[in-house]
Amino acid sequence: MEQLGILVTTVTHRAHIIGLALAAAKSRRKVFLFLTDEGVLLLNNPLFLALREDKNIQLSVCLHSAELHGLKERQAGVAYGGQFLNAQIAHECRRFLVF
Repeated sequence: MEQLGILVTTVTHRAHIIGLALAAAKSRRKVFLFLTDEGVLLLNNPLFLALREDKNIQLSVCLHSAELHGLKERQAGVAYGGQFLNAQIAHECRRFLVF
């Protein structure tokens, strides 16, 4: 299965990121989203969190960024880790987008 990595550093393009992730997953691609910096604030958005329901989409978050932005509660279905996780995603995915 082809894989798509998406690095999210901002909340600005939320609708585009959601649409892109859903379209890729629908076309049988495995989608790995890694949220860092301000992008971790998307965990406060129910529409974004709904991406967890798709078996072809995996949400990951930079734990350090989450702590810096005051997100103390961990969300179920979301992987928390460091930038090494982001590097693994970039290495394993054929395509890697940054927002």
